Amino acid sequence: MVDGDPPEISPDEEDPLNLAAVEAAPLLPMQALSVDLLEPIHEQADAESVTVSIGSDVLFDSSSAEVSEQAQDVLDDAAARISSHEPGPVTVIGHTDDVDDEAFNLDLSRRRAEAVAKALGTRIDTEAYPLTTEGRGESEPIADNTTEEGRARNRRVELEITAPLRETREPAEAAELPPFDGPVSTGEEGVRFDEFVHVPRPVRLRALGARFVSEHLVVTLEAVCEDDEVDSLYGLEGFAELPGYWGTIRWGRTNGGIAVVTGSTMTGPIFHDSGTDEEYIEPLTDLYTASRMDGGVPRILELVYPRTITGLARGGTVTLQYGDSGSYLDDRFRFTDIPIAD
Repeated sequence: MVDGDPPEISPDEEDPLNLAAVEAAPLLPMQALSVDLLEPIHEQADAESVTVSIGSDVLFDSSSAEVSEQAQDVLDDAAARISSHEPGPVTVIGHTDDVDDEAFNLDLSRRRAEAVAKALGTRIDTEAYPLTTEGRGESEPIADNTTEEGRARNRRVELEITAPLRETREPAEAAELPPFDGPVSTGEEGVRFDEFVHVPRPVRLRALGARFVSEHLVVTLEAVCEDDEVDSLYGLEGFAELPGYWGTIRWGRTNGGIAVVTGSTMTGPIFHDSGTDEEYIEPLTDLYTASRMDGGVPRILELVYPRTITGLARGGTVTLQYGDSGSYLDDRFRFTDIPIAD
């Protein structure tokens, strides 16, 4: 620090600042993404609307537009999701794979949308939530139609809800967590990976606690390399696997794949589009976690989750999970009993 008056800054008359050429940064909407671990239902929400996607294979038999008996619980769930919003229009949209010809698929998607709308009409107040239907056939795939898994994901019915969540909602009852065959521990205990995502260093990951900030849940994680290495090339690689229909993370070394689990619903951190021509999403958390870590020196990671998650309260606890029982990952885990600050 040097005492003295700051120097005067004179404008450059030959090259003045062109304020008209300054472009505003794009405003990117935040996205809330969740998936049901027991039923083929996933949900994507932003500030304007919510899209609930239901796999057609649980709703209909092959090439049929008659709602099956096994679909009743799924439709009850869909109706509850609609009713959790303020009154507003709901569009029911049918989609198919590309196995049959285009005309057949378009007709099938329309009939399936109408069948789902009819079933929902017996479960919700259609004056408060007017239902309209569309069929888009095979025109909007979300997966590769050359594989059975991809075709199954493309066979779906979507509910587009253009109304905000109710500000006051009934608190969700505590629901039993689905079975999980990966490591399960408390957040305080954490889990140790001796070869963490292909990095040959012992890493312990713990969840130190959670808090609400503007009704968003913020969880604090701590990662420590339990060795004596200094200036190592390797550090925390991160957790980035997402269900495919959530989209693709640009960097595979973020901790954006760690989700909150409430009942059978797994909700990821807040995401946003990249703001570029490339189709990928970025989490509202550390974008690159693979920087150097010295042994024994904690690295703190913060995860921000959407305020659409129900069933959580100050003074309670929250569960985190990475991967699911069908995941191929060796580093999947579940942390329970993470305290939420009062």
